Amino acid sequence: MVGEDLLTYADVLLAQWKRVRDGARTRRGFRQSYLGWLRTGMRGFFKRGIESVGAVTAGVCRELRVIEPARYTFVAVSGVEPTNRSAARPSGRSATPSAGGTRVPGPTRPPATGSSSGCGPWWRRAGSSSGVC
Repeated sequence: MVGEDLLTYADVLLAQWKRVRDGARTRRGFRQSYLGWLRTGMRGFFKRGIESVGAVTAGVCRELRVIEPARYTFVAVSGVEPTNRSAARPSGRSATPSAGGTRVPGPTRPPATGSSSGCGPWWRRAGSSSGVC
């Protein structure tokens, strides 16, 4: 299943990136040892997802393929993390206009129900061994 394959690759990417962040691996070593085959594999999964019969999976994979180069900014730019978790940390501004802040849109997410909903690591449901995909 495309979603499970992408989640596996995302887990590898994030585990190895944690080693870079913690100082156990260099950025250069990460790029040379992991980034090439991870990106190639993910592109193949996106292609497979786009060609799938599931409209939601195809749509999500199409969107992810379009932004594919931007997802690896964290490798080249110091201080950028590969997740959006830093965006969720308190920053002194509200995420909702009604509270006087600026709304910051997140990624387009598939519905929480259904068996073919999405294929990205941020759609993994807590407590689910297989995620949403």
